[in-house]
Amino acid sequence: MAKWVVCAARVGSGVRHRVAMLSAIKCFADCYGYSVWMLWGVTKGVAFCRFEDLFAPIPRVRVTNISPDQLSEAEHCARRGQDVRVGERSFSCFRPGDTPKGSLFSWDLIASGALARLASPSWRQVVVQPAATIRAHTRAYARAHQIDRRLGIRVRVEEGTSAKRKPRRIIQDLNETVKSIITIPWYAKVFLATDSEYIQQMLALHFHDARFLPRSSTFSNLAAVMCTARTRKPCSRS
Repeated sequence: MAKWVVCAARVGSGVRHRVAMLSAIKCFADCYGYSVWMLWGVTKGVAFCRFEDLFAPIPRVRVTNISPDQLSEAEHCARRGQDVRVGERSFSCFRPGDTPKGSLFSWDLIASGALARLASPSWRQVVVQPAATIRAHTRAYARAHQIDRRLGIRVRVEEGTSAKRKPRRIIQDLNETVKSIITIPWYAKVFLATDSEYIQQMLALHFHDARFLPRSSTFSNLAAVMCTARTRKPCSRS
């Protein structure tokens, strides 16, 4: 019988967090002959998008969309070391320091990292391709707005106010970032990609010929990042 390692991330986790968890799980699974099953929480962290709304299938990874309530129930069981039920099957909860036996459930980054380190001190990030709809949307937008002739500006903001990486989502950091970017002349043709509505609005006021996708969903954010990669000379602030 195939051995499964089932994984899930906390309710508020975004795409980067989930891919980091999955990468660690894949490292362990590939080394020890496990099959991977990812439970994708359709939560606010990913704008309530299903996995297939955002990404193409990942080779040798099974993905099941679950509701916020189902995800919270899995977390409740995992934090108490109880078996986690998925469909008709139950999976024993892995905790750092345990010896993996049979099929198991791994909760979030700490457990997935512990599993990965059983296989290797370091591991590669899984490459996740955007869904076909996002790729088509990006190509059409890039052609319509001549993205390849624009300067790409990407700003990623840290959510934690105590994080070492800047800018953080506090007004002083945001203003300092805007100040450094507006040294670029106002007449430059730019494409803006940022997860901060404040920075987007401030830069749109400065640059007279700016293009950007409204910050309305994870779908838009992924498309924005892809468009930035197509610009003439991408630059990043993060």
